Amino acid sequence: MSFGDFLFPLVNDLALRKATPYRARLIAKARGTVLELGAGSGLNFSHYDRAQIERVVGIEPDDTMWARGEERARKAGLDVERIDAFGEDLPLDDASVDTAVSTFVMCSVRDPEAVLAELHRVVRPGGRLLIMEHVRHEKRWMASCQQLVTPVWKRCLGGCHPGRPLQDALEASEWEPVDVDFVDLPGLPSIVSFHLVGEYRRASSPEPS
Repeated sequence: MSFGDFLFPLVNDLALRKATPYRARLIAKARGTVLELGAGSGLNFSHYDRAQIERVVGIEPDDTMWARGEERARKAGLDVERIDAFGEDLPLDDASVDTAVSTFVMCSVRDPEAVLAELHRVVRPGGRLLIMEHVRHEKRWMASCQQLVTPVWKRCLGGCHPGRPLQDALEASEWEPVDVDFVDLPGLPSIVSFHLVGEYRRASSPEPS
């Protein structure tokens, strides 16, 4: 077992445990047909309001992670359709889902801007993006520290970028903010403690003239 194989589960489990209250409130907002990016081991599944959900599509290319996710879906009473794909190229029709979900995924995708554009494409006008991710810290000195440790952090922790400026990417995207907050989660390494927790909206189509 490599050092990265040992370290990643420890840091990952700690982060996810600390984030559970925020995750639960965010995921409960999902409605209709849901696309979950990086569904992973299914930690979101128990937080969906099944009375408000029609269908859940989970994007997850990792078979080992999905084996755990499938079990959690069963326990949550969700029939989740898994698709083996990546966020930069979603095999879904335009405007085909009501809610897109991204939690602890954008730190490790190849192209965050492309992923945000793809999610915007597949969400219906008026639909929502529910997102929780650790991002570039609001304090400049800590953001500099994040940048400094990124090469080693990525190598040890599955390609994770500790301080991506995702807030800037969202601001530059076509997503409209609805309810966005920044939370510094206590008990986490400062490198990954600063989180964006938000709900974004795809603008409704203009009325025909």
